[in-house]
Amino acid sequence: MMMDNEWQDMKSAPRDGSPIIITSALPGAKLTASNTYIASFWEGEESMFSSETGGAWICYMDMVKEPEAPIDPVRWKSLPQS
Repeated sequence: MMMDNEWQDMKSAPRDGSPIIITSALPGAKLTASNTYIASFWEGEESMFSSETGGAWICYMDMVKEPEAPIDPVRWKSLPQS
């Protein structure tokens, strides 16, 4: 069984609006501010960046006009417990 803090394949990512950490960095690649985001899947949104169908990964960033995460994510993990 995988622990919540381990990276998982996007096929298993929750698509119920829960916020998670997504990245386009492949295993072994460096995580950066341009390839890793906190996002939620929103059904019915069209994706300009992701290969998703039926929705898009939306993040909450102050500095952008378009809230869609500008990556095609390959892995995800849960947010740390507070």
